[in-house]
Amino acid sequence: MENEPSSIFDEEFLTETTIRRRHLLSKPLKRYVWWFLVLCSLGALHTMKELYRAIGDPDREEQAIGQALILVFLVLWVLSSLLILREKKPGILLALIVTGISILLQFFNIGSVLLWPGDHLNPVISTIGTAVISLALEIPYAIMLWKVRTKWEAIDMSRP
Repeated sequence: MENEPSSIFDEEFLTETTIRRRHLLSKPLKRYVWWFLVLCSLGALHTMKELYRAIGDPDREEQAIGQALILVFLVLWVLSSLLILREKKPGILLALIVTGISILLQFFNIGSVLLWPGDHLNPVISTIGTAVISLALEIPYAIMLWKVRTKWEAIDMSRP
């Protein structure tokens, strides 16, 4: 009798029955989050190195601006992955926004290469191939994020 709680709404009972947002994520979605976290972190490090090289050269001003924009985009992607892993509400929304922008940019990239192919065929094929592979990864990720978004927002956790 001494070990029984006085109420079923005891603190221990509530902590055992709460559903964590992390448990609502499917295994493929968890893998995607980790995959994007690792790849975008490595990409951000590489982009910082390229940005450092481009900043000192006045002939590469445009490349420095492009590298800075890529770096901001990669940091946002890493931030969204970290927020999802930390079970913060804005994580899913930020990931959806960043993934949506990336998908739109990939379609723009494919369209621009098809409309203005240039002189050589090899860069066209590699650019389109890279964009298609990126789309094949990002579209299922966006669909999984969209499906789990409402479930995540419905959970009222004690922490923000």
